Amino acid sequence: MYVKTDFNDDPRIFMIIGGAFNGTTKISMQLAMKYDAVLISRAQVRQILKLNHGKPVSRKAVNKVLLQLIMKVVGTNRNIVIDGNFTTAKQRESILKVLNSLSTLEDMFNNQKVKQEYKETINYINILNYSIIGVYVKPNYKLAFKKNIKCNFPIHIYDLESQYANFEKPYKDEGFKKIIKRRAR
Repeated sequence: MYVKTDFNDDPRIFMIIGGAFNGTTKISMQLAMKYDAVLISRAQVRQILKLNHGKPVSRKAVNKVLLQLIMKVVGTNRNIVIDGNFTTAKQRESILKVLNSLSTLEDMFNNQKVKQEYKETINYINILNYSIIGVYVKPNYKLAFKKNIKCNFPIHIYDLESQYANFEKPYKDEGFKKIIKRRAR
């Protein structure tokens, strides 16, 4: 068994939290297979937008598309795995803020900005059933540095160091129902 859970059969949204080259994508794929979940990758969204626009795109633009994809899946009542590193609380907040604002009836009906922006894709009733789970992959800079050197498309060493220097451990009060800890691979 890959992940032990102590919650009921409500659908889950797993948010993967970890640094580059620490096995977050592998963990995402394993979770998606285990829970028959839809895997949504922030890196893939970024690449698609870059191909369509011919230039790098902002994190805000990527997150907007990511949220639209999440909301489309919410309508199917399936589990979701979001693979996107989310190394800081601020990066996680942009996603969790929308999901958690929709998770209570009072906020749901009063949040006109969210309703307007995602009106075509949101299934308001289904989001109430979801549990948002953080999957924390403990950062391992030495492993990441070794993997980065062997990679076909390495990250600039400054960017890698910066990502690990600014890494923030996730906490339940960010909006998670539960946080599961995993080792870097």
